[in-house]
Amino acid sequence: MPPYMWARSNRRLNKLCSAVMRLITKWPEVAQLLAVEGANFIGNTPEEFTQFVIAEIAKWAKVVKVSGTIVD
Repeated sequence: MPPYMWARSNRRLNKLCSAVMRLITKWPEVAQLLAVEGANFIGNTPEEFTQFVIAEIAKWAKVVKVSGTIVD
């Protein structure tokens, strides 16, 4: 989700969903299913995720620019 969309979304709902997901992924059954699929659930807050997405966009934008790739 682009940062501008994340910033506009309902913060209370984001925090609630984030808290529920962090709780659910601690269940042994869910943790096992994630591990089998090779998933690495970090469980950060919505604010931390927003900062991660912003950093990833900046990082990969540099790679795309240097490579000369053109996005259609």
